[in-house]
Amino acid sequence: MTSRMKKPHRSSRASEKNRLICTERKKSVGIEKDKAIHTFKCMPVGGVCLMRTLILAIIFHSILTLMISHNITTNMDVRRVAELFTTSRSPGRLAFNETDVLGIVSKNEFLSKAESFALPFPQRLTLNLSNHKFTDTVIFLNETSTINPSWKYQRKKTNKRYLKGGVLVNSSIDIIIIGTKNRMENVLAQKETWASHPFRRYFFLATEYDDLDPKCEERHADESNISRAVSFCKSHGLDTSHGNTLRTAFKNYYARVQWLLKKKNPGGWLCAHRRPSIALAKVAELYSSVGKDILPDYLFIGDDDTYVNLQHILDALVRQPQYLESIGISQEHSVFPTQDTPVVWAGCRVRLPAQQVNFTFGFGGFGYFFSKASLERLFQPLYCSSVRASDSTSEFEKSACERILNPEDSLIGENKYYKYGMSLMDIWKAMSSAESFCMHADWIFGYFTNFYNISRHTVSGGSNWFDNNSMKDLPEARLHTLFDSEMYRNPEGLCRYDNGNCPKNATICHKLSSANLTDIHERGG
Repeated sequence: MTSRMKKPHRSSRASEKNRLICTERKKSVGIEKDKAIHTFKCMPVGGVCLMRTLILAIIFHSILTLMISHNITTNMDVRRVAELFTTSRSPGRLAFNETDVLGIVSKNEFLSKAESFALPFPQRLTLNLSNHKFTDTVIFLNETSTINPSWKYQRKKTNKRYLKGGVLVNSSIDIIIIGTKNRMENVLAQKETWASHPFRRYFFLATEYDDLDPKCEERHADESNISRAVSFCKSHGLDTSHGNTLRTAFKNYYARVQWLLKKKNPGGWLCAHRRPSIALAKVAELYSSVGKDILPDYLFIGDDDTYVNLQHILDALVRQPQYLESIGISQEHSVFPTQDTPVVWAGCRVRLPAQQVNFTFGFGGFGYFFSKASLERLFQPLYCSSVRASDSTSEFEKSACERILNPEDSLIGENKYYKYGMSLMDIWKAMSSAESFCMHADWIFGYFTNFYNISRHTVSGGSNWFDNNSMKDLPEARLHTLFDSEMYRNPEGLCRYDNGNCPKNATICHKLSSANLTDIHERGG
């Protein structure tokens, strides 16, 4: 006699259904124990789970309202918090991260609530950042005094890449974006698109809040103040009394008032020229607080409207050179050496008229790439004296000190800022911080790269006529260009991809909107 199987009780079937739903939900949101995300426990569908969500939402909203109503100022901007959590979380998901705010309201709702309290941009919220992890967020340089050194270990675990022949490469690139508080959507689009590549480690951001004078733009809001600033730089800031041909070129090419006034924000453009140097110096201080081992394979600094195909950069600057090195082919003098060779790349190199002066600098929007070895030289303390300059065992330190100690060789007056034990980065920062600073941002990048040995000499082998001919015997030709991209008579290479023009598989493009950045990323670069 066969016994009839007993049907499961209705409540048991419901429990099993709820268990499966919860399992799928956990998979969909990617709950992991090692992530700093505290997500509520998955409860049976029907009411308890929804009720808990609503209760937490009400609690959060009450706390937020109380904080804002009491005008509490702290470390994170309301708008930036809203942007961060709504662009990195799926709609309606309840989650809390040390870098985010509890996010079940929409971005628009959050922003409208912030606006309803008439908060100016600098208004801040109190957030507990004691356990702040920068693994997937923007690091605002004006709010940051330290970085999480565990990154250098995490990257080795999570960014393993194999080359041809099975060579293992652990590689990283840090990114500094020079942005503005008025265009945060571009920065967030960069972070979510091309900068989401696993090659990327830290993502730093500098805005007006990093400027020495946060009200500089306000003070240059009208034509008279802009004209006064330009006049000062052309008459006093760029001293040409000693017949210095480089300073004469800078004076002649310094921004003209008529040209400036054609820009959408001439005052903002004029004030932003210190920002890249100050940002680079701040990142140097963050690295120094951790130690030499924290340096990345490459450091990129560029604008907030720039697109970079990091896979192309990884393959050209890291993978291929390391592979060739691993099979016994030295890369020291190759076009693309390993990151252990001091080299600075410009995404698009600009050359001043060769008949006037031999000087190159990067078109800043296309960015600069500093190899690990170049950063080591840039950050190295220099102990310059009449004795040390001649007795130093380091060829780099010897050549740097000889230039610093000779006023005639200090072509932009950098010797006036040097103090014993300073690094080149320290001198660079001091110059950029001076009230009399009158250089375009890219000029000072070009000067320290070409005239101080932080980058090896350019090499022949590409299609660039200058690198293959007239620059071969010029010691101050040290700024390299990616894929022969130069702006001289006509834009060549990557320099063509400006003003929103960005074809498929381009390595670097400039002057893109947030929509452009997203479109390029979605079509695969």
